Formats: sequence, C-alpha cells, structure tokens
Amino acid sequence: MAPAIRSRFAPLPMHACIDLGSNSFHLLIGEWQQGRIEIVERLSEKVQLGENVRHGGEISPAAFERGLNCLRRFKLLMRQYPLKQYWALGTNTFRVTSNAEAFLAASSEIGIDISIITGVQEAVLIYAGVITDLPMSETHRLVIDIGGGSTEIIVGRHHDRFLTESMPIGSVAWRDRFFSNIDSSPIALTAAMEKGREEAYAVFNSVAPGVERAGWEEAHASSGTVKMLASICQGRGCPHGAISLKV
Repeated sequence: MAPAIRSRFAPLPMHACIDLGSNSFHLLIGEWQQGRIEIVERLSEKVQLGENVRHGGEISPAAFERGLNCLRRFKLLMRQYPLKQYWALGTNTFRVTSNAEAFLAASSEIGIDISIITGVQEAVLIYAGVITDLPMSETHRLVIDIGGGSTEIIVGRHHDRFLTESMPIGSVAWRDRFFSNIDSSPIALTAAMEKGREEAYAVFNSVAPGVERAGWEEAHASSGTVKMLASICQGRGCPHGAISLKV
C-alpha cells in the first residue's frame, strides 16, 4: 500500500480507466513512470449488467441500479487522485440494449461520461493490454478474452494484428441462455451443457479458418472467467494454472 500512498501525491500525470463489462466493472488508476503506466489503485465489482439481457433486450432495473451504485463508488475513489484524464468504456451490453443511452445519461449525472466501443475496438484494446505484460517475442500469439457478453480473439506479433474478431458468446449470456430456466437435475444440466457446447462450437467454428490462416505458436487469455479456469486447473495439479490439450 505504501507505493500507492506516495503516488497519490507524486507530481506525475495520473490517468484512470473504467471497463464496463457485461459481468464486472473495473477501475484502474495509474501514473506514468519511465514510459509506462504503473497501477496505483484498482477496484472491481461484479455488477452483472448483462443479466437477462437476452430475454428483455434491455438492462434490467436491478442491474441498472447496481451499475450506477458501482459508478458512484468509483467516482468517490477517483476524486482522491489528481487525475489528468479518464476513460470509461462500455462494451457488449451497451451495444445490444435498448436503454443503454438512459444508462449513459444517468452516469453523466454522477460525473462519469461513458463511450461505447465496438467489438473490434474492444479486441484491439485487449490485445494491447495483454502484450504489454508479455516479454518481447517474434512469436505469433493467440489472445482470447472471454467476457460476460462477448468473446474477443486476436492473433498478432508485437503490435501487429493478423486477426481481430469479436463474437457474441460470453459467460453471462450463455448462463442466461442455457441455464436460467432449467431444474437442477443431472439430466437437465447435462442437456443444457451439451446444447451450450454445440452452440459454442458453431460460434468458434466461424472464426476457426481465420485463426488457422493467421497462425499462432502460443496462447494467452484474460478475463475473470479464465482466471477461474486457471484456479480449477491449479486445483487439479496443473503448473501455474496452465491449460493444455492434455487437460
């Protein structure tokens, strides 16, 4: 915590970024140090803004209020830092709901202006963030981000991207689509899992030829869903939570 307290008073440019995902909202506050951003504060909340979006086509009243309450807490934290600039980026739920503009208006009243980005723009930012934390390499890298409402797939080397895709499949969307209205019997769960798997195959098969053409040698993944999968793999004895074709 000491570095964060010192940074709060350092005369360095400070910036904040808010990622408004379909499952979670994330706030990062950082400062420029030697040509890169050093994170001094972070806060994440599981808002599930995209809950039941598939059924009603809009952000539900409960999710709407959860999202605004989260942004109020983010704003209080942001006020503690001398921010030069901030970005608040809305992702898949904002792209597909009929009342997204109402949420943007309510957020502006809190003091946070949100920009809605496309799926491709989201993929570009994801790739840039992931490779920033990786060592320089001539390797072609496959980057996958499984979000609440969409999944992004990128293949690239350094800052060059050979494939940039965003697909309508995510953890919250798939839960609501296949598991929200079934009983908890083993038969019903197995049937729902099989149906969800079939639909997922169809989505990923649509981009598989492009991924194969781009070529990749190592894969990296981001998002809370992947962290959970990594924890499961660690529990099964896999080193560092890594996933391989043998797992």
